[in-house]
Amino acid sequence: MGNESPVEEYVNNTGLMWNLGKSLGAHLVFAEHRYFGDSVPQLKGVRNCLAYCTSAQALADYASLVRHLKNNVLDTPQGAVIAFGGSYGGMLAAWARMKYPATFHGAIAASAPIWGFPNDNVQLDGSQIPVTRSASAAGGATDTCKNNILASWPIMRELGKTQQGRDLLASAFQLCPTSSGTSPLPTPQSVENLIQYGHNPWFELAEGDYPFSSDYITYAVANTPTPLPAWPVRVACKSVSNAGTFVLKGNTSNVEYNVVIDNGDIVVAVNWNKTTTLATINASLATSPSVTKLMKGLSDSISVWYNVSGDKQCYQLDTMMAETSVTSQKTIEIEIENKLDNSDASNNICTADTIPGGNAAGWGVLCCNENLNLVNTLVSGVGNDMFWPPSVTSREWNRTEEIENSFSPCTQYAQDGLFGVPEFTDPFATWEDVYYGGLDGPQESSNIVFSNGLLDPWTAAGVTKNISDSVISVLLDLGGHHLDLFFPTKEDPPCAIEARKIEKMNVMKWIQQHNEKQK
Repeated sequence: MGNESPVEEYVNNTGLMWNLGKSLGAHLVFAEHRYFGDSVPQLKGVRNCLAYCTSAQALADYASLVRHLKNNVLDTPQGAVIAFGGSYGGMLAAWARMKYPATFHGAIAASAPIWGFPNDNVQLDGSQIPVTRSASAAGGATDTCKNNILASWPIMRELGKTQQGRDLLASAFQLCPTSSGTSPLPTPQSVENLIQYGHNPWFELAEGDYPFSSDYITYAVANTPTPLPAWPVRVACKSVSNAGTFVLKGNTSNVEYNVVIDNGDIVVAVNWNKTTTLATINASLATSPSVTKLMKGLSDSISVWYNVSGDKQCYQLDTMMAETSVTSQKTIEIEIENKLDNSDASNNICTADTIPGGNAAGWGVLCCNENLNLVNTLVSGVGNDMFWPPSVTSREWNRTEEIENSFSPCTQYAQDGLFGVPEFTDPFATWEDVYYGGLDGPQESSNIVFSNGLLDPWTAAGVTKNISDSVISVLLDLGGHHLDLFFPTKEDPPCAIEARKIEKMNVMKWIQQHNEKQK
């Protein structure tokens, strides 16, 4: 089941299919998802050309393809068909079995967040919990890592209150000098941006926390072929763990605790989203060697992601802002061009050849068309993970309000001369749950293995318990994003080996069941 990327990415990484296919004498089919890779249909001149980019249409494509192959290509028209997929592809594999049980006789759905929608009661900070686990002893790193990371953010906030502290941060994080010679961190708000910059890589590192070097996540997310190292979170954790041990005293679960520095000479007190510094008369955060070491350690840790290619000498914090400005300018130019010659716009006839932004934009189209709103990543820092400050304003934060603010109107496509996407969105849309069954969908189905890795952020929205004798859950305690789908390696943890055994056993059982029905 092709995902939201060119299908070659899955041909090269879905080793489980290659190994099982060889042992079972199977015919392997890697089907590319419409609107991705080379499977983007003609857009220009087509009315509402984006309207057909949906998961439902993609599933119908796959079912139709199976029928075509059986009737016109394969010499085993009665053979069993097993769907494989990971991530969104895992959702498609499970949904294919649910919607087309006569076509797909079983499904291996790896890291499939099918229960991540607003009406599925998913935990809004659920994804940050596996991320934190990956940076702990349970994930193969050390608890010092996750504790030091949690200690870092309030220290950064306090350092940001003075220019001396901001200069320390600019140096520790190797921020590029500005063209005007001014500080790259001129204000406390700029340090808040730096804190978010420090948060961002850990999600991707946890997704790609594989026991082997892989470019799967770097290519998919950052469009770079440079691979992450084996166990990248453990690699990233070394620097921040070696910075010393920073004691956390208090109730971190309630986000009310103290960061004890230099044996108590300095204490940074945290109370939800506020911080204060208590220090002896001769102590200062900006001159503390241990604080400097921690900041440098955190910088080195996140460079495992930010400098995966190894060619960066410094880091430009405002790069994303500059890219946004460029995008806005392009939009303005396209609008002007369309106003000059866009006579068909009133009839929703598309005037552009491609979707600006490539595969990432295609995913946005799909989400807009279906109100596909996975909310397990919305919240962080509320006491269950290694992040701070809380992404919500108070301890009495409201789940409904957070979800309501999670989906923006999808107006950008019409500005680019592309039509068919609903302009207005519904963050609480029930379509996905109604069409695929929501929490009840797996209970009404059969022959599905849901696998999830406990280091993978998307596990929070996955099926992590057995539903029935034929809809089962496999958990990989040291598994990143659908580790079990990859080619086996000698570095694989036992959980991956066991998961593949269970998956093979079930695939063989489903084939046997199907063959017996054909007799």
